[in-house]
Amino acid sequence: MDTGDYLKLLPHLHGTDGFFAAVFEKANPSDNAVKMSAEIVQEAAELIEHIKAAVADEAELEAEIEPAIKAAKAPSKPKVVKEKVIKEKLVKEKVVKEKPAKEKVVKEKVVKPKVAKPKVIEE
Repeated sequence: MDTGDYLKLLPHLHGTDGFFAAVFEKANPSDNAVKMSAEIVQEAAELIEHIKAAVADEAELEAEIEPAIKAAKAPSKPKVVKEKVIKEKLVKEKVVKEKPAKEKVVKEKVVKPKVAKPKVIEE
């Protein structure tokens, strides 16, 4: 079986239990340092290229914007300011009409005299 850098067996493909294996080798530290320093140098070179491109773009933008900046700094015509005239508001006075007072009608209570009922005494 040629499985590459590691061994991976899957039940649906190989008819076995699932299994994974890999072999680790200790690398020489100096080899890693050389490899890492080469990668860092490459990344630094790419960053420098990006910075150069950004500076060039900024210079182009500055050249395009410069006429607009000069025009903005040039003296312009004085602005005419119109004064606002505030009109006085008319306030309407409310006329309160007096309503005639209604007279209350008081009903007098008629008090009925109490009549004593005679008691019947049986003999």
